[in-house]
Amino acid sequence: FGFVYMLHFASFTQDIGAYQEYKKGTERYSNWFDPPLEIRNGSITVPRGPGVGIKDIGELLKGAKSVT
Repeated sequence: FGFVYMLHFASFTQDIGAYQEYKKGTERYSNWFDPPLEIRNGSITVPRGPGVGIKDIGELLKGAKSVT
């Protein structure tokens, strides 16, 4: 979901340019963010939470193993 960093940058840049790529497959992780990523009429929602806008990092990392 690294494209979310660019999404934040593009959301506040006055003239980002005419060509932006279309991100397919956002349904897979759209609910990780607040608000969820949604593409409608050529626009995508921008998460507004802290950092990149991940809603519940604890739930996202549930079952992850620590690497030392």
